[in-house]
Amino acid sequence: MRLPALAIIASINILPAQPGPNRDELWRADVLFLATELPQRHPGFFSVTPRADFDAARDEVLGRIPDMTDAEVVVALARLAAMGRDAHTSVNLRQSPSIRPVPLRVRWFPEGWHVVSGSAAYANLLGRRVLRVGELPVEEAFEQLKPVMSFENEWWARSQAEDLLVSPDVLHALRISRNPSSVQLTVESAAGTEVTQLIQPSSAPRLSFPQRPRPVNPLHLRYADREYWFDYLPDIRALYFKYNLCRESAVLPVDEFSRSLAQFAASNPVEGIIIDLRHNTGGNSALLARLTQGLSEAFVAGTFVPRFVVAFIGRQTFSSGMLNAIDLKTFGATLIGEPTGGKPNGYGEVQSFQLPNSRLSVQYSTRLFQIPGFRDSDPSLMPDIQVVETIEQFLSEQDPLFNTVPAVRP
Repeated sequence: MRLPALAIIASINILPAQPGPNRDELWRADVLFLATELPQRHPGFFSVTPRADFDAARDEVLGRIPDMTDAEVVVALARLAAMGRDAHTSVNLRQSPSIRPVPLRVRWFPEGWHVVSGSAAYANLLGRRVLRVGELPVEEAFEQLKPVMSFENEWWARSQAEDLLVSPDVLHALRISRNPSSVQLTVESAAGTEVTQLIQPSSAPRLSFPQRPRPVNPLHLRYADREYWFDYLPDIRALYFKYNLCRESAVLPVDEFSRSLAQFAASNPVEGIIIDLRHNTGGNSALLARLTQGLSEAFVAGTFVPRFVVAFIGRQTFSSGMLNAIDLKTFGATLIGEPTGGKPNGYGEVQSFQLPNSRLSVQYSTRLFQIPGFRDSDPSLMPDIQVVETIEQFLSEQDPLFNTVPAVRP
């Protein structure tokens, strides 16, 4: 099983703020530690990138440290880890105090990148299509951001870029933005004109969006803080099981959930099951079998035979979440949604270590997974029916995946 990318968020030792021998040597020690430990611990770190290229990149960072800001060193460390071309192996940029939070998030839709949440200071940008980041067209900025992100397919890269693409610290380190304190974001207004605004780091809360006079509150976005929950859809007589994370809840034990799910199915007219994995980024892949054990026992006994089984997947379906989707497809489920952010054949089963001075967490894979029926070149688990949410559907709070379910019902 592919275990979660568990970041060890420990107390951060802030390195000396001013450049100098002590500060520089501490950063050099961290760079050398990562460059030594990561290839030794990862079973195939150089399977894509030649060691000579990695060593050259390491030496280039070591030589530039006196002229680099702390944020630039952190981003350089992330770039070194990303050279392994393994989505499970990375430096946690968001953990560093040098990479400040930004109260804005963008998301890729077929129509382009759009602002999907932001603090009150950026309320006028919500829902607007992004045209440029700094002086670059947004797609070019996204391409220049890729070397510091660990990913194996375009869908996971798009997911990982949602906050980094508007981070002044990261963008300045990559010379996408000229100013380390803010980033210039240009969007298209409702009237079709260009609006440019400076985005600054802040811990201000982001507004939920869209905000309609009569909220629809789409089913798949409810209870996002829960590992798992279920509901009943009487119109199609289906159980809807939202599985957000492959981890046992601290307040709702797996066995209790499994019993409740099975009891509900036995006492109600249930003809189908929808298991929603579109936001499941991983954990313990064996947990799904326990969550559905009661239903499985009823199926074996012949007392519960669903007429259709559907699994929703998407760009955030990753690691064990993706493995569960593969298992469901083997069982006969129809996969609906986007290609997964996870790659079927690749490295996983994550462990982590900390850099000695900055205390940054570095996660790395310990095992190669090769799943029968998949080629090493397959970048994603592909849906049987591909459905990608449009910006219009997002703004109107529709769920296009549900609209496809009637097509697979017998």
